[in-house]
Amino acid sequence: MKQNRLIFILAHSVGWILFFSLMIAFISGFPGSGETIAARIISPFFLLFCFIYVFVFYFNSYVLIPVFYLKKKYLPYFLIILILFAGVYFFKPYDNLLAQDPYPAQKMDISPILPHREPVRTDIISIVLFVAIWSLSTAMSTIRQWRITEQRATRAEAC
Repeated sequence: MKQNRLIFILAHSVGWILFFSLMIAFISGFPGSGETIAARIISPFFLLFCFIYVFVFYFNSYVLIPVFYLKKKYLPYFLIILILFAGVYFFKPYDNLLAQDPYPAQKMDISPILPHREPVRTDIISIVLFVAIWSLSTAMSTIRQWRITEQRATRAEAC
């Protein structure tokens, strides 16, 4: 049992290290920032990015699925997921991660006569990452629940 717990922790650690290593590789190749990789890793934007996705994964796995989904309370479950999705949509963690430039370029107003509207920017990477993390969390929780059900059935057959 202790060995299974160790494997579980090791697998999760390796998974998160690989996930965040990919993000570090993406932001290290992004031009326009004078910061080192170490400075970006300890920046509040990277830490917020990490917190958001780790929170979504474990909150879904250990709170939302057992408390709502497995008890067939689908409406509250999906409402909370929708609220989390909206949070990721408005926080834009990936865009903020890329946009952290200590010396932002000054914007020049080249059209003072015509009104200028900023285009609406959607952080599609953050949305895709949210859906991927949520899906993986849901799949792993479903598999865990399936194993528990299989073990119960095996024990019941043995008696």
